[in-house]
Amino acid sequence: MPSFENVLKEAQESWMNIDGILAVGQGKKDRQDCIDVYITFDSQTINEQIPEAFKGYPVVIRESGGPFEPQS
Repeated sequence: MPSFENVLKEAQESWMNIDGILAVGQGKKDRQDCIDVYITFDSQTINEQIPEAFKGYPVVIRESGGPFEPQS
């Protein structure tokens, strides 16, 4: 299995351009590294583009409730 760091970087480069995705980062699921995908809204389009696992690592979609605005 490829290293988690390489897989995470590839996922970030591939998925960050999808509308509605705020962040792609490292998480844990059942004590195993996973890819957390933070979304602003739940949509069928996002769910169709993001797999349940990517290169052997689980993917967890988390609704963030965004969009976020910078604070002054």
